[in-house]
This record gives sequence, structure tokens and C-alpha cells, in this order.
Amino acid sequence: MSDFFSEKIKRFDDIFRLLLIVSSLILSAALGLLKEFLDAYFFSVYILSVIFVLILWAIGHTRENMREEAFLKLMAWYALIFFITFYVWEMIRQASGVVELSWNTFWFLAFLSFFLTLPAYSYLEILPKRAFLYLLLLTIFTAFMFSALFIFHAQTITQGKVAFENYYLGIMKNLNDTKTKIVLRSKFDRHYNFTDLIEWVNEQIDFVPLNETIKRHTDPFEILEYGKGRCGEFSILYVAACLAHGYHSRLIVATDVSDSRYWVDQHVWAEVKLNDGWVHVDPSEKTWNKPYMYEKWNWGKDIGSKIRIYAFEDGKYEDVTPNYKLGT
Repeated sequence: MSDFFSEKIKRFDDIFRLLLIVSSLILSAALGLLKEFLDAYFFSVYILSVIFVLILWAIGHTRENMREEAFLKLMAWYALIFFITFYVWEMIRQASGVVELSWNTFWFLAFLSFFLTLPAYSYLEILPKRAFLYLLLLTIFTAFMFSALFIFHAQTITQGKVAFENYYLGIMKNLNDTKTKIVLRSKFDRHYNFTDLIEWVNEQIDFVPLNETIKRHTDPFEILEYGKGRCGEFSILYVAACLAHGYHSRLIVATDVSDSRYWVDQHVWAEVKLNDGWVHVDPSEKTWNKPYMYEKWNWGKDIGSKIRIYAFEDGKYEDVTPNYKLGT
């Protein structure tokens, strides 16, 4: 009888190895194809999960008791199935942007993996009946643990995102204030078109390179008084001048979202609405209507992955990343 069960475990080993190799190859290929859509943490968690499954399987392989060996390998099988279903779900979600991920997704995936593991449980006849209960408890624990991690991660993401959106929405609220527009308009002796305003901004303030220390400002009058700045100041002053002239203009921000706690701005520019379409304007670069120019910059290769681009208006904002990535 022991030879019979030993042979079953051996066949189970072969099936497990085949599933691990095939799934790893498929997922690795998918990761390579979809890497521009996936979050940075995705790759590290993917590697760690594979290592976890292999360690669990290896521990089972060292057990002399066949029931213990079979039980631990069943747990490893469940973990592998769960990770496969999770990564497939997550790749679809991040690549399509249609499928949502929430805490109850993990309960669904955990119990889906549970039912997909039942054939393996039935195959390993040597397992005691209480192994079914342990498998069910593992399913509940997995669902609870990953749900808790997701909620924590979502809260962390919210911290960086909220600080980012509040900062730029606050700037746009000030720029759209009636008093701001009236006072700023009084500083012009004639009407400027949107390209004239690029030159006007560059006449008012000097660009300061990154290796020099300056005081940063977000109010257009403080920027004018200080007389110097970087892309942020140039763009804020430009958008303010456009709004003062009656143009529909908004602030564009490229930010690195790879660290969910702190979104790091890479560059700021503007857009002006002409003939029902938004036109790219970069005051600090004295450039307009060249939206794909940033793909040649150091951070430009990550546009669409860890670099997201947002457009801010008065009281609202939207993700406009596809507008700045050629071929999307």
C-alpha cells in the first residue's frame, strides 16, 4: 500500500513541476509583453510568490511521513493555483483598465483556487479527512490576509494621490479666481494670443537650473515678483495669463507614481483649448504642439507605466497619459 501511495505522490510531483514550469513560462512571457502596464511592485511579488511555493514544496519533500508530505505538497499546490489566478486577474486589470481589483476579489480568487485544488485533494487518497478542513482554513486565511494587505496598500496609495491632487487643484482654484484673472489682465497693455504669452512668460521670469537652490512659488503674482523659477512656475504663470485673456487653459503634470506614498513630479507644462481640442504648450521649453517630445527625455521611456500624466482644471482633473505616448 505504501508503494501505491508513494507512486501517487511521485506522479503528483510530476504534475506539479509541469504546472509550475508551464505557468512560469506563460506568466513570464506575459510580464514581458505587459511590463509597460504593470506596477513596479508586481514583479517583486511575482518572484517572491514563486520562491514561497518552491520552499513549501521542498519542505514537504523532506518529510518521511507520507501523509505529512502529501499534505504540505497539497498546500503548495493550492498556493500555486492561487498565485496563478491572482496574476492572471491582475495582468488583465492593469493592461485593460476595465477589471476592478477590490478586497472581495481576493475572497473570490481564494475560493476559486480552493475548488481548483479539490481534484488534487481527491487524487491524494492518503490524506486524512481533516486535511479538507485545513485546506478550507487556509483558503479563509489567504483571503483575509490578502484582503487586509490590499486595504493597507490602497490606503497608502490614497495618501500620495490625495496630496498630489489637492496640491494642483488648489493651484488651479487660485488661477481661476475672478480677482486673480482681473488683476493679472491689468498687467497687459494689449491682447496676447496663446503663442505670444509663451514669450511674455519668458520675458518675466528667468529659468533656474536644478543645481541651484530657489524658493518655489505657486501664486502667479509671487512668481512675477520673485522673477525666476522652473517648469512649474513657468507653467503656472502661463496658465494664469491664458485664463486672464479668456483662453481655456489647464496645467499638465507628469509624475512618478511608482512609490505610492510620494508621487514625485517630473515635469509641468500646459494645454490650451483651441477649436474644441487641447493643444500642448511647454512655456519653459518655448515649445507648443509637440506632445511626444517627452518620450526622448530620461523619464519619458516610463510614460504609461510608472509615469502618469494628469491635466488639472478648476475643480477637476483627468489622466491624459495616452495623449503623450506615441501609438496609444
